[in-house]
Parts: sequence; C-alpha cells; structure tokens
Amino acid sequence: MLPYYCPMRYFIYLAYDGTNYHGWQIQPNGASVQETLMKALATFLRQDIEVVGAGRTDAGVHAKLMIAHFDFEGELDCKSVTDKLNRLLPPDISVFEVKKVKPEVIVAANISKNSTSINEDAAKDYETSFALLYDFVDMFVVNVSCPNVVGLTALQDITFLSDIVDRLLDLRMYYDEYRPILLKVSPDLSHEQLDEIIEYSLRSGIDGIVAGNTTRSRDGLTSISPEKIEAIGNGGMSGAPVHKKNLELVRYVHTKSEGKLPIIGVGGIMSPEDAKEMMDAGASLVEIYSGFIYEGPSLVKKILKHLEGFAGKPESK
Repeated sequence: MLPYYCPMRYFIYLAYDGTNYHGWQIQPNGASVQETLMKALATFLRQDIEVVGAGRTDAGVHAKLMIAHFDFEGELDCKSVTDKLNRLLPPDISVFEVKKVKPEVIVAANISKNSTSINEDAAKDYETSFALLYDFVDMFVVNVSCPNVVGLTALQDITFLSDIVDRLLDLRMYYDEYRPILLKVSPDLSHEQLDEIIEYSLRSGIDGIVAGNTTRSRDGLTSISPEKIEAIGNGGMSGAPVHKKNLELVRYVHTKSEGKLPIIGVGGIMSPEDAKEMMDAGASLVEIYSGFIYEGPSLVKKILKHLEGFAGKPESK
C-alpha cells in the first residue's frame, strides 16, 4: 500500500478588479479569477492545483479582499509563493499574502447535492461528500437551503431531510472521531416547516442549526427600481437586506427549541452591532460573508471587541 500523505493547506489573501472576468468561479465560456490563479500556481509548483474560494463574485464584480485556499503536499515558503504569484498574475489580480493554515483552525465542510441530481437521489450526493471529506474537516454543515442549487430548497421537506440526515448520522457511527453535523436552513421557511425541522433535529441528535441563508425574497431592496429587480431574476439575495429576516429566524429557532439547539447565526451581519443582535436573539456563534467582503478582515476584530464590551454584564430588560 502506498504511504498516505496529508497535504498542507495554504490560505491566499487577494484582491482583484473583476472587469475582465466572468466572476470568481471557473466558467466554460470565459476567463475567471479562480482559473487564472490556478494556472499561475500550477506554473511554478509544476502540478495541477485546485483553488477553493471562500465565496464568489459575479461577472465584472471587484473584490477588495477574497480569501481562497489550496492544498499542497510539501512545505512552501509563503513569501516566495506570494512574490511568484504576483509576477505571474495579470495586473488586475493582486495577492497580499499566502499563509500556511495553523492546525488549530477549524475547518467546516458545507455539503450539498449536485444541481444535476434529482431530489430522490440527493442523499447519495451528501453521503459521498461526507465520506470523502470526513478525515479532513472538523464539522459538517448539511446545506438544504441554497436557492441557487436546482431543487435544493425542496429538500427541507421533512421526508427528504430526515432521509439525508439519518444516513449521515448512521455513517458517522463507523468513524473513530466525532464530527458535529449541523443543518443549514432557509429564512424563507414557514413556521410550520420550521416546527417540523426543529422537532426532528431535537429528536435525531443533530448537533445544531445554521440559521439561515440567502433569500428569494426581494423585500428590503430600496435603492433599485422594481424593473431592475425583475431583470436580476431568481437566485438568493445576500448582504444587509437579509439581516432582519435571518435575525427573526434565529430568534424563532432559539425560542421554539427552548435553547436546546446550538445556533450559528448568519445573514446580513455587516457590523459589530448586527453580530450582537444575532447573539441576543439566541445565536451561539455568528458567521459572516458579505460583511467580510465589504469591510475586510478587520470586521472580525471589531465584532470581538464589541462583544467583549458586553461580557459579564447583565442583560437589559
């Protein structure tokens, strides 16, 4: 048997002008930032390198800070990699820093079904991802709520959902190390649907809830015309307009579960005050994405400092 090598993980901190690109993600019909970065890495590392972004941007959209990672079986000089990338990349992509991931970093895998899979076969996709990633991550988020994946939100129906989660819970029993499994739910669910999911989560042994996700609703958009909103089409809306909707989701799950389910609050957290609202509503942890892109990594420090100011203080009535 060949020896097993555990690859080392490296973070890439970069910015780009998206004018000449069809977005971050690799596209079949145009240049992307992800593909350009992968080609540059492959040039001097002399092997194909897969780069995974922490998020994505659409065609023509810029990023002041994007974080991506890649795995490599060997020790790299991060400063040298940074310099080589900036020499190889076009001027509209700039790498600030390459950093080796510290062992204490918690890695969560957000797993979903493939868009090409019918919902009746979705559980197989989740099982495959779960098994492939188990040895490389610290926890799993079972995403059944992204409106951008064909048919995915329908998996929040308790019949589909219980089949998927039950299989993963059973599969976890065969591993020596325990990996928490959390369920990511949509802010577009009715209270009746949420009640079913909460009852099932408490009964099944799910480790927590990620509340919530992007929304199909266009409520809260005030700066663009209804015609422009219609032209944008379907897909999930993120950022500040979804904060209130996800905040109410966190509050409902916390109240209905009587605080028995750990909750990661996510959606429209753009400031320290937004994060504090999520925590007050019942979240145990918060997750940021849009705020991270718009405000940069300093937002994390600002949130922590803001929350520290309330540590140990009694709640106001």
